[in-house]
Amino acid sequence: MPETVEALQQIGAQLSLKLVAEAVALFPGGAAPRDREERCNVLFSFEERAPDFLAQLDKIYYRDVDALGGGQLEDLNQLLVDFLKRHADEPVVR
Repeated sequence: MPETVEALQQIGAQLSLKLVAEAVALFPGGAAPRDREERCNVLFSFEERAPDFLAQLDKIYYRDVDALGGGQLEDLNQLLVDFLKRHADEPVVR
């Protein structure tokens, strides 16, 4: 998850970064476990207590970010293209 936050910061995806931060705040210590089963258990437990919270984050994402959903407040595809253009002369690091 820290990689996702860093990537969103680097491309300038402020709305997506805000949504991820809100979702990650649900986890103990503000960090989502890398283990999928552990992560799901925390999410399922949270959904039982506040079922509308994650649905609301999804709704915002699909309304404002997802290109297929028509949302264009933040175009992740364009942000990625712009980032790649700005860094086209830099070597790819794996």
